[in-house]
Formats: sequence, C-alpha cells, structure tokens
Amino acid sequence: MEEENIIELARRYLNVEPVAVKFNFSENASADMPNEPLKYCEAVSRVMKTSKSMLLDGEHISCPAARGILGFRACDQCTMGDCVKELVENGIFANEEHALKALTSISRLTRRPQSISLSTNETMPDVYIFYLRPMEFMKIVQAYQRLTGEEIKLNLSGIMSICGNCTVKPYLTNQLCVSFGCSESREYGGITDDELVVGLTPEKAALIMQSLMEMMNANDEKKRKEVTI
Repeated sequence: MEEENIIELARRYLNVEPVAVKFNFSENASADMPNEPLKYCEAVSRVMKTSKSMLLDGEHISCPAARGILGFRACDQCTMGDCVKELVENGIFANEEHALKALTSISRLTRRPQSISLSTNETMPDVYIFYLRPMEFMKIVQAYQRLTGEEIKLNLSGIMSICGNCTVKPYLTNQLCVSFGCSESREYGGITDDELVVGLTPEKAALIMQSLMEMMNANDEKKRKEVTI
C-alpha cells in the first residue's frame, strides 16, 4: 500500500486527519518554520487542524523535555534533573525518585535530527499520529486483531504523551502506541475530552488500514445482501 493511501483511508474509514512525522537527519525539508517556538504537541495539533506543513528544529520547540525526547537536547544528568524538579513542583509526581523513574522510561532519540517535518501529505514519513475517539480506536483494535488474532497490550504513561509515547516510541519499536495524553498535550495539543492518541509507523499503519478497508468492505457487502433478501 502506498503511503499516501494511508492518509486517504484514515479520512475515509476513520474520519480523521493524521499527521505524518518525518525525522530529517541529513537535510531539511521544504516547509515553513513557525513564527515563534511552539510545544511539539501544539505544532502537531496546528498541522492537523490547518493541513499546513510545518518544519521544526530545536530552536522552534519551546518544551525542554520534548527537545530532549526528540534528540535536539542532550538528556544528561543536569537537564534531566531540571525536568524532574519541574514535574514534582507541578504536582505531577509525589517525589523526585518517581519522576526520574518515569522520565527515564520514556523512549527518546539518541541521534540528533536536523529538523522534523509535520504534514498531512508526506509520502514517506517515519510515524503517523492519529487523534481518535473510542469508536474509531475500536476499529483500529478490530483491524489489528483481524490480522494477528492478538490482543493489543498497552503501556501507558501520563507524561510526554505525543512527543515520546506516540512519536519516538513507535519509530523505535514499530509498536502500536496509544496515549490518553498528558497535562500539557491536553491543554496545548488540541486533544478533546473524547479523544486519545495513536502513533503508528507506516509499516504498521499500512497493515492495519488494509485490514480495516477489507473489514469495512465485508461489512458493507453483508448489509447489501441483507437488503436484497
């Protein structure tokens, strides 16, 4: 399945506009940088709503934690300590030990990209990000089980939901990754009360979308037969 068909199938069968994420390690892509630094989740939401492509580098991502997760900032002991203190001060964690444990478990890039492209028409992305309602996510689960016969096993975190759990983690592991968001992505990332976030590689997305298309076509055929009886 061609990559552009993944976005078209998502629009048709899930009624959503996924954002395609591309890590540019060797050269920058041709898209506009934002006029001012944005949180990564805020940039994803803006592209999803406007369908206008965007290019991000370390200077245009305002969240220090996201810069570290996405490879633009070294995650040394000093910078990790700053993030840990902020998480505790904001009441996200009861103590620094738990904050550090959660923070170090988040997937992160170890290779620094030149930039990151966000768009709704990238033909060769590294990751797709979907905002889905429960009904739409159910279709993803059913399409996945139709292919594998397996349950989807989830490891959920309440921090770094879009940058870490739904961008970097699927890129590194090729897993179907799900998040209910974090405080900042719920505030800045445009995730509504009835939505969750899914991150998929093109490989995984192609398999699931193909299965979903076949499943929906079979269901339509069944309905047509019932009408003619």
